[in-house]
Amino acid sequence: MTPYENFKAFAQLQSIAWTLPMLALCIIVVFKAFKPTKNANKKGARNSSEKMKWFLTGIFIGFLGNILDNTYWAFYWGAGYLQMKEPVDALISFGVFPNLVFRQGMTLLAAYCHIKAFIPAENKLLASKVHKIFIATIILGQGYILLLVALKYGWFLNAK
Repeated sequence: MTPYENFKAFAQLQSIAWTLPMLALCIIVVFKAFKPTKNANKKGARNSSEKMKWFLTGIFIGFLGNILDNTYWAFYWGAGYLQMKEPVDALISFGVFPNLVFRQGMTLLAAYCHIKAFIPAENKLLASKVHKIFIATIILGQGYILLLVALKYGWFLNAK
């Protein structure tokens, strides 16, 4: 094995090893955040500010997404290290779905909750700027995938 391959194998094993304490701590955060989040979001909750509701909800969603995402990819890294071709191929092939939901979706939702917690409701100008950034990045993201599809199918090269 080359030095790079040795280092990569070491990094794979460490990634697998660090997944367990990371999952354990994230699970503790989710369990500890669940009750305060639930209580803060109850109708008529008196002990929670609007900011705290959003902040706790963002923590809960973000760490839950992290648990689910990292659990899925722990199987991939383990199978990859063992050079189990079929499970690796299946996990990679299917991986876009948990990635979309657990990583991008739940991180996006958690980030939105945290932004709501940090922007005062009365600051309409800042809230408007954040919404414009959000909409602009959605449009840019969709434009990027349109460009990828166009390049893949040669729409620019075959135009007459």
